[in-house]
Amino acid sequence: MGWAGYASIIRLTQLRSVSVLDVEAMFKAGKQHARRVLTRLHELGVVHIAEWVRTAKVGAAVPAYRYGSGNDAPRPGGKPGAFDRIATRLHNRLPELTHVVGMLRMISASPITAVALSEECGTSHSNVLPFLRHCRTIGLARVADWEPRRTGPVAMWGLGEGEDAPRPAPKDRREVNAAYMRRIRGVFIPASRLAPGFSWVQA
Repeated sequence: MGWAGYASIIRLTQLRSVSVLDVEAMFKAGKQHARRVLTRLHELGVVHIAEWVRTAKVGAAVPAYRYGSGNDAPRPGGKPGAFDRIATRLHNRLPELTHVVGMLRMISASPITAVALSEECGTSHSNVLPFLRHCRTIGLARVADWEPRRTGPVAMWGLGEGEDAPRPAPKDRREVNAAYMRRIRGVFIPASRLAPGFSWVQA
């Protein structure tokens, strides 16, 4: 399914309640994998059980999840069902999904550049930037701020939908040149300030 797929499922839970059958149908995932994804998101505190729904005329109700760490809706009848037993037998903790949740939590804590995020997560920047752009496309992330750099402002990413923060206007060339000259003057040491007998040439 990959990072983009996991991010899209998380986004869907922000919009409405999502059951196993929703993930299976919309993301072409097998039922067992869909269960594992939703259960893992629940374990990580990303989603909670908003309601229990019946997907057929017969059979037990299944949980439908919504984004956020709210209180779980009680299971009808209060008895564990097949879904609960399957969930407790899961051994694969879906490390890719856990990684995606970790990245989203980092951009939720404070705006961060794609390079800084890749360094914090130990992931290639060439993977992180397309992931962030996908999150922006689906309304899960946005450019929250811009970090000034000598080569131009760099996007800082934050969690949430909405318009990107406006990109700062480029500096006037004369201003850039003036700043460069100030830096040069700061490095240059006038001869009058050198110690008597000082020589740049070492004996």
